[in-house]
Amino acid sequence: MTVKEKIDKEISLLSPHELMKLHDIILWLHQKKKLRTGTSRMNSPYLKVREALKGIGNLSNEIIQERREIL
Repeated sequence: MTVKEKIDKEISLLSPHELMKLHDIILWLHQKKKLRTGTSRMNSPYLKVREALKGIGNLSNEIIQERREIL
């Protein structure tokens, strides 16, 4: 049974009141998705950190070397 079939089965068991709640949740998810895609990717903290550390070199190799020195 696929996920969609499982969801369809569960939806068929919901009351009208619960269906309205589910509809509200779906609308909320769509709005959240629009907000997420509407923001600039450069505003992402991850990307800001990558940009700031771009000229430093390969930090993962430095971390590996530090760990070897500790052991």
